[in-house]
Amino acid sequence: MVPVMSFAKQITICRHEDASTEMPTEQELQLSRLVRPGMTGGCQIKQILLPGKYAYDPANDALYRSVNSTVLDVTESRRDSVQTPNLVRIEMASWQWYRKMTWTAYLASTIHEVSVPVHAAEDATLGYYNCRILKPGDVISLNHRSIVTDFLYRDDYFDSYVVDVIGGSLIEQHAFAHVDTPIHPHSGYLVIGKIDSVDQALELTAFVVKAGDSVYIPAGTIHTNDYLLGTWQTLLSSACEFPNARLRRPGDKPLRFVIGHNQ
Repeated sequence: MVPVMSFAKQITICRHEDASTEMPTEQELQLSRLVRPGMTGGCQIKQILLPGKYAYDPANDALYRSVNSTVLDVTESRRDSVQTPNLVRIEMASWQWYRKMTWTAYLASTIHEVSVPVHAAEDATLGYYNCRILKPGDVISLNHRSIVTDFLYRDDYFDSYVVDVIGGSLIEQHAFAHVDTPIHPHSGYLVIGKIDSVDQALELTAFVVKAGDSVYIPAGTIHTNDYLLGTWQTLLSSACEFPNARLRRPGDKPLRFVIGHNQ
């Protein structure tokens, strides 16, 4: 029988990393040089961060400075500042595991495309998904050794990689945190989601992020970079392997997200 797991219990496989060195590891160098159809890495590691808590410090060359572990994470300090964004609900979502690191997100919907509403990336609306726009001094939590590097998503990324290579839309959920910052306007859409634990419904919003705004995506957050455009500065980790879950509907048929319009 194929194992079925809820999003809440989805796991990642993490390496035993050497947290003592501040030199880039081979995995980190490979990540910074990542090349896919329609996407390339910037080949430059701007900062290496060991596990711990860090304050956002955009005025300095080193964007993040280490702080005491007792300082509240920004998701805790602004917990009460939340507004519901435009979103779509997809009922009865589950992940199925076929072999190592190969997952499928099965959705009960019988339609072949799901329109994901657009919303401006504001701190309170991102807070609905436990994410935040970082302000100077805000604190983030890193469970894993991480790097800051750039990725360039060209206009053909979705068609040449997501459609032609993967076969349809993906979603991610993994044990390390992200911070994603678009460098230029017209940066596409950052799709973020969560599961309503009562009925396992998947909720999703396509956020438009202003150039220069840094979005903190804590560990365990559902998201996808399928719809990004242009150069994004990203904090991420090479320490964990994780499944990009393919989206499927009844009959094992592909399903894809399309970005809707403001409602």
